[in-house]
Amino acid sequence: MGTSSSEATLRARLGIPVDARRVLIVTESSHWDPNWLWTSEEYFDRRVRHTLDAALDALDAEPRRVFSIECVFFLRLYWERRPERRDAIRRLANAGRLRLTGTGITTPDTLLPSAEALFRDYLAGREWLREQGITAEPALAYLPDSFGHSPALPSLLAALGLRYAAISRIDGMHFPGDDWRLPGFYPRPGSSAERLERLGTLDFHWRAPDGHTALTHWHAFTYFQGDMLASRGIIRWMGRTFGWADRSAHNVNGKLDGVIARLAKMSRSPYLLCPIGCDFNDPIRDLVALLDRYNRTRGLRSGVVAVNAAQEDYLTLVEASGVTLPTVDLDPNPYWMGFYASRPQLKQRCRRLANDLGHVERRLARPGKLPPGVLANRRRSLACGWDRLVSTNHHDFITGTAPTRVSEGEQRTWLEEGERSMADASGPALSLPLDPPPPRSASLKWSLSDGVLDVITPWAELRFDGDQGGCLTSWLDRRTGRQMLEGPSLDLVLVRDTGGLWRLGHEFRGGTFRPVLRASTLPADVGAVEDAGALRIDVVSHLEGRRIHRRVIVRAEQPWLAVSVEGSVARRRSLTCRFETALRPLHLAMDVPGGVVTRPFVKIYDPTFWCASHFTHLPTVDDGPAFALITGTPAAVSATPGGAVEWIALRNAPKELAFGLLPVLAHPAAGPNDEPHGFEFAVGFTPEGDWGHNQLPRLAQRFTTVTPACCTFAGSEPEPDLLQEPDDLIVAAIKPAEDGDGVIVRLQSQGSERATRLGYHDHPVEAAWECDALERRLRPLPVDRGRAELAAFAGTTTVRLRLQAGTGAGEESPQIVYGEVTAS
Repeated sequence: MGTSSSEATLRARLGIPVDARRVLIVTESSHWDPNWLWTSEEYFDRRVRHTLDAALDALDAEPRRVFSIECVFFLRLYWERRPERRDAIRRLANAGRLRLTGTGITTPDTLLPSAEALFRDYLAGREWLREQGITAEPALAYLPDSFGHSPALPSLLAALGLRYAAISRIDGMHFPGDDWRLPGFYPRPGSSAERLERLGTLDFHWRAPDGHTALTHWHAFTYFQGDMLASRGIIRWMGRTFGWADRSAHNVNGKLDGVIARLAKMSRSPYLLCPIGCDFNDPIRDLVALLDRYNRTRGLRSGVVAVNAAQEDYLTLVEASGVTLPTVDLDPNPYWMGFYASRPQLKQRCRRLANDLGHVERRLARPGKLPPGVLANRRRSLACGWDRLVSTNHHDFITGTAPTRVSEGEQRTWLEEGERSMADASGPALSLPLDPPPPRSASLKWSLSDGVLDVITPWAELRFDGDQGGCLTSWLDRRTGRQMLEGPSLDLVLVRDTGGLWRLGHEFRGGTFRPVLRASTLPADVGAVEDAGALRIDVVSHLEGRRIHRRVIVRAEQPWLAVSVEGSVARRRSLTCRFETALRPLHLAMDVPGGVVTRPFVKIYDPTFWCASHFTHLPTVDDGPAFALITGTPAAVSATPGGAVEWIALRNAPKELAFGLLPVLAHPAAGPNDEPHGFEFAVGFTPEGDWGHNQLPRLAQRFTTVTPACCTFAGSEPEPDLLQEPDDLIVAAIKPAEDGDGVIVRLQSQGSERATRLGYHDHPVEAAWECDALERRLRPLPVDRGRAELAAFAGTTTVRLRLQAGTGAGEESPQIVYGEVTAS
């Protein structure tokens, strides 16, 4: 077979014979959740310490063996607790035998955290490795157990400087134990799994909405396809074999033959990938010897060779083989939908902590505000806050899918520690001031009579009707004279939901997700008070004996309603907020970490709830006014072609239950949400144009939930030396470089490419580099008259600026000046 020089070199290093017709790459890891069913300390003491001991011993015993580690969290803990093994870790990692499948502190969920939180996750892990003398620079992001993925994941990886992705869970696929349906029911029609199966490939170029691509492998047969290689039975999990060991040639060779036959049907290259790596399992004893025996007794005669290597080796071989692979615009969702709204308090605190850390980080960058010693202390506190924040990205933390004991114990403690560190870094001098309240507006008029509230603003005439649940029954757009509603809106819909922490009730056989009551069918108390230029409307409903409070803020100068819904619902209930527009939308456009994607109204499930990060926009068939929803935290949103939009506001679904009594085996965690909680959002109608034309990313960035039940759109920052952003760019972060050389500025485009000149007021730029989000320099940027010139870009880019000496950047902190960004 013909091979490229890079392919031939890697094959030789892995010991693959030149005449091998096909190669099975057997990769081995152990999937480690920092805190899921157990706390991190329990996992470390009961499983991780033993697994890493065994892995290091196995690597020393078999010189050709490779073992991979998914994330840095437990490796860092092991490094701290087992100092006698540090030299071995460093030696094996730098030799490429103890491999990293990413530098993240966690294996994160990529739908719920902000993009900046994800970047910091991978940056924090890389910096820790670098500090320990571990030189690994993996090009892979391995996300085996995330419950769906951002369709803009390739953009996130491009920003991080990563080339490859490996994933497992995508919509429509079969996964053991996740339903009471038989495997033949899958793949689901119209799903990503069906699409890839029809293409006949597990390898593809995943293309994000902004055009970035990543070579991606899909583990269609789970991320632990080979775990039972030397066993018989059901599964190896948590270090236990639900079956028995069988290391005979008959069993092992037969298992490998079966794996090869299954993978060969979905491979376009000579390479096949079999992962080993179920949760907290130890390495398979003498794995290389088992593969060598297969090659001697069966593989070499058939032209198929099995070798132990890393997933990154596999993707490098596929890339170097020159095989033609399809390019796929993949939105691998909805895999599961319930976790978008499970434990919303947790998600809100994670998002708020990320936002606050970013704000404090910017303020600590201002020159001359604090003595050097105080500044150093606050930066240390800030670093502690980020360390706690990135741990929340994990796919069983921010998702809310850990049991109550872990979620209310260790996870809540970590958030509290992060919040305290953020407060220590901020201090009273750096607290976030609010905009001064606007004066009382003569252009806002209202009257309340017999439970009917009429409000007149410069942009709309609104009516809230107490007899119809206090719902919004009229929205007359004064700009167009058009009635925007077709039924009661800001309505509350109580739903019987037999789902749990992962899934809504209608996602599995025997489950239920069915409306049982609407607020609009019952009377409600409506009150209003005007203060500081805003009208506050309070609507109190009682649903199944529980008090639900809607608070609506109306401002004359802002064509949006800022709303909070607070209360609690009984177990096995979800509460949605419903808006009945008079529009006919084309589709949903919503932002996800890394970009903006358009989505159909229904995919697999009806209703289909999609995860929006900050905003949802529904452009219409006539390209006229469109509905927009902006949230302070991730939202589960659905819509219909008829113009109804619905999102989950409250949820109390403790555990997936089928047919009223059967548990869903893949979902062992449970946890009620009995305490009162809330959800904040803003709704409005944009003029003609898409989400970019209406600057929804910028509006979403300005939407703040200052305190529970108090949300608004913040104005410009009050300090005169804060960053001024171009209209089509968002500054996502400003921070000191991790190596102390310059300041890092991260920019996000709002859809269109745009060249920019980047600089600091009164602080000329001496040199500049385009970097990735891991702060590795990619290329120098031209500097003209103290401004760095940045070429047109889409998505996210990171820039490192070094300022001229003597321009206000002292020796203590040469990177902490702030100024302006100007667009050419």
